[in-house]
Amino acid sequence: MSAIVTELLAGLGAIWSWIVTTFVPANASSVTLVHFAMWGGTIMGFVGGLFGLLRRGRR
Repeated sequence: MSAIVTELLAGLGAIWSWIVTTFVPANASSVTLVHFAMWGGTIMGFVGGLFGLLRRGRR
């Protein structure tokens, strides 16, 4: 059983590494319009959720 978990974690680690190297820019000068298009909706969703939590907390 532990061998299965180890292999799954190794696979997830490889996938996570690919995601980070592909979709996260290395520095500010390598940010392109594609990065804004991919991450803009996610970041705005997080910001909207945070404001929603703050608004609900005041009631």
